[in-house]
Amino acid sequence: MLNKISKVFSLKILLIILFVFIFIELFFRAFYSEYSNRTVSEKKVLKNYYFTKDIKDFENFKIRNSKLNNKKNSNKIYIIGDSITKGFGLAYQDTFFGVAENMFEQNNNNYEFIPLSIYASRHGSELGTLLESFKKYYSAKNEEYKKNNYLIYQFNYNDIFPNNFKNDKRPSYYNKDLTLKDKFIFWTAKFRYTYLNKSTFLAFLQSKLSNLSFQVSNKCKNYSLGPFSYSYASIGLEKESANAWDEFQEKLNDLKIFSKENNFRLRVLIIPTVLDFDYQGTSNPKNWDLKCSTINAHEKILSILDDLNIEFIDPTNYLKQTSIKFSKEGNPKNFFFDLDWNHINERSSHFIGEYIFLNLYKEIENNN
Repeated sequence: MLNKISKVFSLKILLIILFVFIFIELFFRAFYSEYSNRTVSEKKVLKNYYFTKDIKDFENFKIRNSKLNNKKNSNKIYIIGDSITKGFGLAYQDTFFGVAENMFEQNNNNYEFIPLSIYASRHGSELGTLLESFKKYYSAKNEEYKKNNYLIYQFNYNDIFPNNFKNDKRPSYYNKDLTLKDKFIFWTAKFRYTYLNKSTFLAFLQSKLSNLSFQVSNKCKNYSLGPFSYSYASIGLEKESANAWDEFQEKLNDLKIFSKENNFRLRVLIIPTVLDFDYQGTSNPKNWDLKCSTINAHEKILSILDDLNIEFIDPTNYLKQTSIKFSKEGNPKNFFFDLDWNHINERSSHFIGEYIFLNLYKEIENNN
């Protein structure tokens, strides 16, 4: 009899917990919608399906594929970069390269964009790693139309960091410098992004706990600008930042040499950060502040490109001015995904794609 009562009581407790959780979940979906639809899986990121084309003999170096393009005998615009070149969270037609490619098609120009990134690797955005992978990929191709091909390196400010793990392909939680808490965060990442983030409430809870931990331990010291701490030389990292920039410049020069040897028209595409904008919406949840920086990272990359005599595509000021116009008319718009300091959304991706087209189109027309 006691066992039966105990089972009934336990069932009631479970039902109450379930009811409370459902109520909380519905409340957060209604009032904190920016935390909804935040799942990330192998084939779907946020709300969009994610297609890639594997490359023979490459484990992680892949092409972001629209499943529609099948151009032959066309000139190529190769892009190497990080998760932005993967088109994180975007349908192919909303990516900056998808937009630019469509504009070339509308103007009867026979150019195909080939965006390549390294997947599932903690050093995937490191320029040296990208270049070595692209060299191997390109040397295996038999291109007939090599003389007018472009190579675009998509630069992100989080590309500036000490490359301590270049030859270590293990997951991040093997890094001996990480705390047990950080290792646990890395180890559970896939499960949390794929399953827990289906719940708006659990996504909210994870975000707030992460932000609280960061804000308590990072008041303008060392890593107070998160992944941008080296590019902006966060207070306490001035020396390490200078070394990281010097290493990056050497690799950028290697990219220039390779491009010249292979008749590429090299361009560096500069992707702005959320810190460039006055209106940041929900995309700076950790409240990073440039008062913790000691250099102007935008001026730094422009100076390096000028020293190396490398041409670039820089939509930063265009996007900043456009953002200001939205705000002045009373319709401020975010240019990054909600709660995401790094990945450009559909709006800014379209602007960047248009900017690339306008930057390249006249030159391409004159050379045809």
